[in-house]
Amino acid sequence: MRGAALTMGACQIRLQADALVIAEGVYHKVLSRDEAGVTLRTLGARPVTVTKTHAELADLYFGEPRRLQLVEDTAAGLPQGVRDNLLRNIDTFDVRQQDAALMRLDYVQACDRCFAERTHRKVPKGYADIARLVAAERRQRAIENEGSHPDDVPLERVSGSSLKGWYGRWRKGGKSIVALIPLDDLKGRAGFRLDPEVEMIIAERVREDWLTRNGPPLSHVIVFIQGRIERENKTRTVPFDVPDGMTIRRWVKANVSQFDVIYHREGPAAAEQAFRHVKKAPRRRGRSKSSRSTTRRSTCWSWRATARRRGTGAARTSARGGSGSRSRSAPRPA
Repeated sequence: MRGAALTMGACQIRLQADALVIAEGVYHKVLSRDEAGVTLRTLGARPVTVTKTHAELADLYFGEPRRLQLVEDTAAGLPQGVRDNLLRNIDTFDVRQQDAALMRLDYVQACDRCFAERTHRKVPKGYADIARLVAAERRQRAIENEGSHPDDVPLERVSGSSLKGWYGRWRKGGKSIVALIPLDDLKGRAGFRLDPEVEMIIAERVREDWLTRNGPPLSHVIVFIQGRIERENKTRTVPFDVPDGMTIRRWVKANVSQFDVIYHREGPAAAEQAFRHVKKAPRRRGRSKSSRSTTRRSTCWSWRATARRRGTGAARTSARGGSGSRSRSAPRPA
């Protein structure tokens, strides 16, 4: 395997620098290696550097169950954007990106099950069939969980080629959900980039201070965020860059939907009212034959019911001996 070599006699695993490994379920990047052992650094927002002796690595690799996995070969074939995302924690991404990754996870996990059970083949038609099955299942689940009308829940459209790409990224990324994060932010324009820990601070303060009922305006929350980062810098060797107000506003615009803003600041009823026409399934123009006949029957029923009510009212008037309003057909007295 490229990136590592095993020396069985001395029980050493010769890892190359920058190799990516999973040790005890945690992603690590190899920093250096010497006679004493190997220096590793965890990936994510708060990296930790650890040193493992050769004996410890051999025990992780050869022990049962195996707790050391070499993944540098597969990760090397991923796009740069996916490799960058693997260095971050899922919580540092926009909520909409997390939702998209969770949606894709349903599809790729279904692929894993179908391929393991050999009910589908790894061909374009197999991926397309799995995508249709998962889309129908997710739609039915949404209808049952949300109590929505079937016409209000559209069917997701995922092509076989898209699912094949997601599945490949997921497997090459060590089956990490972060590998399924959309790369839309890398398209079109060069967006602003913040340190992942700074993004976590922004997300925390926005969620706890701004996305609340009767919360302060965003300008006040920006001051809170900048003060929090300045306090963090007092304990750091390398300080964070304190983002300006416009940068924080752009982050909020890119990561918080308008529905979430209204939902959390004004309430669920206001959000439903403002977005009542959103996410409606497309409907066919015109009415079917059965719909027209149903409408005709209901119209006739309504007319007959009205006539019966009028007739009953006239009969009651006659029974009262003409009290009340006179019938239009009755002649006036001379």
